[in-house]
Amino acid sequence: MSCGAMIGLRIRQLGVVAGIAAALLSAGLPGVQAAQPQTIPALREWTDGSGSYAFSAGSRIVLDATNEAELSTTAAVFADDLLTLTGFTIPVVTGAASVQAGDIYLSLGAADAQIGQEGYLLTVADSVAISAQTDAGVFYGTRSLLQMLRQGFQIPGGTARDWPDYPERGMMVDTGRKFYSVEFLERHIKELAYLKLNYFHLHLSDQDAYGGYGFRLQSVSHPEITSLQHYTTAEMQSLVELAQAYHVMIVPEIDVPSHALPLIAPHPDLQLADRTGKLDLSNPASYTLVQDLLEEFLPQFPAPYWHTGGDEYLGNWEYTNYPQLQTYAQQLYGPKANGQDIYIGFVNWVDVIVHNHSKQLRAWNDLYGVTGNVNTPNPDIIMEMWYPYNTPQDPLSKGHTIMNCNYLTLYYVLGGDWLTNDPANLINLYESWAPHRQFPDPAAPEQWPGSINLDPMTTGLRGGKFHIWCDYPDKQTQAQVQAGIVNHLRGLAQNSWGSPKLVSTYQAFLQIIDPVGHTPDYGPDFTLTTDAPNVTVRAGQTATYTLKLTPLMGLKEAISLNCNASITGAACGITPASLTPSGSPATPSTITVSITTTPPATAINLPAGPQRTIPLGFACLALAAAALAGKYVDPARRRPAWALGSLMLLVLALGASCRSSGGTPTPRPRTPAGSYSVIVKASSQSTTHEITINLTVQ
Repeated sequence: MSCGAMIGLRIRQLGVVAGIAAALLSAGLPGVQAAQPQTIPALREWTDGSGSYAFSAGSRIVLDATNEAELSTTAAVFADDLLTLTGFTIPVVTGAASVQAGDIYLSLGAADAQIGQEGYLLTVADSVAISAQTDAGVFYGTRSLLQMLRQGFQIPGGTARDWPDYPERGMMVDTGRKFYSVEFLERHIKELAYLKLNYFHLHLSDQDAYGGYGFRLQSVSHPEITSLQHYTTAEMQSLVELAQAYHVMIVPEIDVPSHALPLIAPHPDLQLADRTGKLDLSNPASYTLVQDLLEEFLPQFPAPYWHTGGDEYLGNWEYTNYPQLQTYAQQLYGPKANGQDIYIGFVNWVDVIVHNHSKQLRAWNDLYGVTGNVNTPNPDIIMEMWYPYNTPQDPLSKGHTIMNCNYLTLYYVLGGDWLTNDPANLINLYESWAPHRQFPDPAAPEQWPGSINLDPMTTGLRGGKFHIWCDYPDKQTQAQVQAGIVNHLRGLAQNSWGSPKLVSTYQAFLQIIDPVGHTPDYGPDFTLTTDAPNVTVRAGQTATYTLKLTPLMGLKEAISLNCNASITGAACGITPASLTPSGSPATPSTITVSITTTPPATAINLPAGPQRTIPLGFACLALAAAALAGKYVDPARRRPAWALGSLMLLVLALGASCRSSGGTPTPRPRTPAGSYSVIVKASSQSTTHEITINLTVQ
């Protein structure tokens, strides 16, 4: 089939294509009840009702008078999100008696014990009612409603009961190796909340594969360790407050005793011999520095957890290479202690400090990759199970609670040849993974995707977490990371919430991802469309295309546009070359693309290049010679011949002059007949859309 007969729209985007959303709303999805709203995660229970709800500029958020204080922040956040999404300023009022058609009523006191602390009840009629036992439950009800309104302002009548299977559902970002902007973190706090993910782990210190390192907190006790790129105390406090408003828990991590180059670089005496980035745990000064940092930063984070990392210190077989570790361990723990006991004892020591601040310690499960003679990990430490040093049943049997952090399925590694970067893993993540499934097996540590499964309601299983690791920080830009993790987060959200899926396959799930979209102010997003992607012209004519760029979700950033037409003898122009959306909501813009082709024959323009002036010079010389010859051959024509010869000599001189000056470029060759594809690209700071238009030249 020729390109001229094809409709070649190819769009790569982070946002939602409005046309797809409309089609899905009208037609429904295979395997999905037409009346059931599409959300991510899916509603646990939905019962069809009668009628429908219509949102408009006249809608209001109505709070139950008895719950006004508890729900005021959630109501304010919801109203702000609605303004961004719809352009409507929705007032917040109090009093159940005033509820009218189009309103959204929020209340506590739901008489349904099964929904728990984060569940909610949703009733859709001519108004919407969201009720829960806690503010968090009401908030998650508003997230579901936002997703529905994102797809259209009319929602079918019905009732929903919805609650999660697991209390912790989240993501980690490695800001230690790669600095992410405050805006990126703010955007993803809201994005996590939009998907009902509630755990945001910030890996704030580390060293990268190139020898670089980062410590991203502003330290007063040890300013020498703070990196040039860091979050100020005020910025981090603002992030924490935003996260609290969106019911997202920020869990900080300062990684010790390994991955500690940011601490060691200004204090080289604290390094363990030749082991870059590993604290010498036989040096009391290492403990002093770590305690200073803990005492400074523990009070700055209200979450009930602190993450110490604790991974990849030494292999169980390496401790004998550093006898000073065993010597110091025996001083602290008695003559039976071995070198491994100093490592386990260090993490237990951190646990005590964290406990004294009324928090609980979390650590990677490397603690069970070594065997001490006298020390064992404190059972209150939450084990984040990333590598199969042990089975998940092992720490559970010893009193720990655990989180599924499977490195085979839940790691996104920048630039790495990593399994999670394979499209097949997105299929697995949605179709097969769950927090109770696919723990790696110590007997087959690299067997993807992990073969150990637990009962889904295993006591002590907290949930699952997705990780962005930046060992090679330059391999992806911040925008590329943002684009790359979109579908991972949605698969994680669906399966860590645990509700029945609307569709069973990942390919069908993609059709839900687009219309549900992102949190309203996720960032720049727009659609780029055309109703006429195919144009046929004759060589020498200009093909003109009209495109429509429609901003979505409050886009106010500048957008640059360009086209790539690798067609012989053709030039591509685009108007405008850039634009900045305006209005609330922003209005669509018309983009004109012109492709000018070259006709079969073109005139020779003088002056020309050497390849043309040389033949021209010879022609003039020949004529002049002929004229001179005429002087002797035909005396009667002597004067006309001399005149003609003089004229030819003048032309010859001009030709030589043109040749010496270089001339102008050779005219474009004729545009060959055929079918061509032209890519038009529109780019903002974090979003890129491409659309293919088709040209047939006859």
